[in-house]
Amino acid sequence: MTTNYLKAKKYYLEAAKIIYSQQLDVKPDPELESPEVRIEPQESLIEKAVAEIKKLDPNYFKGVRSIVSGSMSGYGEVRSGPQQDPAIINLNVQRIKNEVSNKMKQANPNVSQEEIDRAIVSSIVEVISHEKGHIKGYKPESGFTPESGAEEEARQMMGRYSP
Repeated sequence: MTTNYLKAKKYYLEAAKIIYSQQLDVKPDPELESPEVRIEPQESLIEKAVAEIKKLDPNYFKGVRSIVSGSMSGYGEVRSGPQQDPAIINLNVQRIKNEVSNKMKQANPNVSQEEIDRAIVSSIVEVISHEKGHIKGYKPESGFTPESGAEEEARQMMGRYSP
């Protein structure tokens, strides 16, 4: 074997050792190990949805850092990439509230606010579980679980949840 080959092999093995030792030094994130989840900003209907999910599975939110209510085109999303935290579920709570309320009032103009709120909480449970389905299989090198996995997570949750 040539000297250059042996040197290259030596450097490769040293680099592999360094990378391996760095992987061993990765400390678990205590927030992601905890079943607690932050809700930002505080929103009573999200809090109710989280409480309902925790009744079914107290550890459901392990791996989720927070649920953030904000504006986006869909009902919810998770994000990855530079300056993004893939452990955050983003919800468009205002859109969920508006659409559920409008549909229920069109179907029954005398529907109570309590019934509307129950339906909104149910919709939030479904969106949260869908987004959690994406997070469940997240890997930095390949991204989030595909839609089929997220839809299955939501289907399983809604099969167990009864408002």
